[in-house]
Amino acid sequence: MGRVSFQIIIYQFLFFISLNVEAVVRQDEFSCQRPNPAWALEDVARWAEEMDIIGNRAIRNIGNGDQATSFNNPIDRSCFKDLNETQWNTRLQKIEEAMARALTGSQRCEATLGLHMRPMLHILRRSRLHCFTKGANADGMLTLASANNGGMTSPTSNHRYNMNLNTKYLDKASVEELASTLVHEALHWTKHNNTDWHNHTGGRDRETCNNSLFEDRVYMMTAACFPDSKIGKKFYGVGGAHSCPEICQTALTSSDSGAVHWTERLFQHGSDGRYGGRMGARDAEFVCQRISQVPRKYARAKETQALIKRRHRLFIDYLKRYPEAFESQEGSALRIKLNLFFKSAADIFDSSADRQGNYRRMMIRARQMQETLAQKCRAPIASNWVHFCGQWQFGQDPVSREIRSTIIKVEDLKLDDINLYPN
Repeated sequence: MGRVSFQIIIYQFLFFISLNVEAVVRQDEFSCQRPNPAWALEDVARWAEEMDIIGNRAIRNIGNGDQATSFNNPIDRSCFKDLNETQWNTRLQKIEEAMARALTGSQRCEATLGLHMRPMLHILRRSRLHCFTKGANADGMLTLASANNGGMTSPTSNHRYNMNLNTKYLDKASVEELASTLVHEALHWTKHNNTDWHNHTGGRDRETCNNSLFEDRVYMMTAACFPDSKIGKKFYGVGGAHSCPEICQTALTSSDSGAVHWTERLFQHGSDGRYGGRMGARDAEFVCQRISQVPRKYARAKETQALIKRRHRLFIDYLKRYPEAFESQEGSALRIKLNLFFKSAADIFDSSADRQGNYRRMMIRARQMQETLAQKCRAPIASNWVHFCGQWQFGQDPVSREIRSTIIKVEDLKLDDINLYPN
């Protein structure tokens, strides 16, 4: 081999390494960014592209007559058959919103529960969506959606996924429902297919722990990650399968001999080898414990939100009763800080708000409130603070006592308590 040829090979090798190093660094950089409910569609698309930088090399081509989404995956013309321009745009918008929710919801689910959901980025961004108008599965039930392997074991077809959606379901389903369906179908391209009865669910219970549907890993993971979907509400309902650790652990650790695995080539680009397939017993126990706590933690968080709103109204009434406590420049600044604290505390639950940013600001303001009030109420106390500090320190006034307890209480609130829910 000539010296020049050898140098070219070395340069090519170093260039390949640099691309992968860059990809890993950028993925690490964005792995700290949980997708935010406040993001617009284009922000979600940019986040997904930057998170999936290695997989971008295997993006699907947009064929003649296809409709490209904001995530660069194609939608077949069958999904827009006989639609006028308004109907076309309405359906496209719904699919894109569902894609955004599926991508962000699955990644927040992995961060919150520890389920292996990161491949949803790779799969959904390379899924070609087809549509049909009727069909039934082996049990005679209406087919809402399906996935097919399309010869996935062929190296040339690797990273090309096909998904079929029933147009009647597509039009009637909510964005949350459609998002959970997209994730459900995408999970079939991982090694999470663990039962031989997935398409034969007659007699399987969705609401209790007896003969549970959720022993199937695909059904269980979809429900666990999307608690506001119909299947999620069944799973997390009172007495639901989330409260039965043996069902969760069976789903995560077992696999029927007849379960179908479509390909061994999946996620060869950038995979760290831990996605798909059965979990170990200890990992499953950890995940199932987190899942079992979801409804209780969310209910507690919502109670905290309601409390914060009530205390905010009390604080406003307090300002009217004792305006002299906040007449000074410093008092006015404290009043503003307290108002902002209450606002950010309430907004972390709002899907249209910057949940992650509000949570961070809320915690900062909670600490600032305690530090400021402790400083103001330390002798010698300014004359216009005497009344307020007397009430604050000794709890003689129920309003000041309740405001102080609210500031302390929000510090126990965790973002993971609400992270799975869209609002």
